Amino acid sequence: MDHYKVLGVARGATEAEIKKAYRALVKEVHPDSGTPGDVERFRAIQNAYETLSHLERRRAYDATPSTTPVSWTGGFEEPLVPFREVRPRPAAPPAQVDIVMSLDEAVRGGELALEVPRERECSRCSGRGLDFFGWCPSCGGEGFVRGYERVVFRVPPGTAHGAVISAPTSQGSTIRAQVRIRG
Repeated sequence: MDHYKVLGVARGATEAEIKKAYRALVKEVHPDSGTPGDVERFRAIQNAYETLSHLERRRAYDATPSTTPVSWTGGFEEPLVPFREVRPRPAAPPAQVDIVMSLDEAVRGGELALEVPRERECSRCSGRGLDFFGWCPSCGGEGFVRGYERVVFRVPPGTAHGAVISAPTSQGSTIRAQVRIRG
């Protein structure tokens, strides 16, 4: 079964086109919609989306197209299991950010707080991207919300231009910052 045909998209479809087609089809054939006989079609749509919405899976599928559909791991008693498997986990902060400071600030050193972009699991849907009625309105079906985290960097006195310093995040990871001395 061709995943592209199942979703009704061209082989060169963008990620946004795949997601749009998937959402429209799921609304139409979801087992909870009350339309009898659509469970198998729903499973085929789900399998196609799971494959084509992930870059690595899509590349593998395109490289070796299979005529055998991939089996769906969820049971009818819990048809939304694949959604939890598909949802990406919130991303870590950027591996490195820049700290721009004056020469005087670098010589003195001290603490510097920065607001670092961060993605966190959506508290409304617990990262699934769905609530009882469909796509989660808080995260738009993404499973995570974007925001910022305050990270405090301790800049040692006499820090040179290009030095890299690290600071812990609230999630237990570490973020690095490269010092840039202006002017």
